[in-house]
Amino acid sequence: MDSEIAFGNIAFWTLVTGGTVGVGTLVYGLVTRKPAAPDPGPRVAPLLGPGTAGLSFGGRF
Repeated sequence: MDSEIAFGNIAFWTLVTGGTVGVGTLVYGLVTRKPAAPDPGPRVAPLLGPGTAGLSFGGRF
């Protein structure tokens, strides 16, 4: 009878420990993840130079 109680306690605390490690890993992953780089959108810049004037278009359209 004592062995049944001991194995029950071992099983319970193993599940509690595993759940705690799982939740801790999930929280760590959510807190430390890097934000995704923003998609480069269209870019418009003035183009000025000797004998040149206009707009420069770049990026992803």
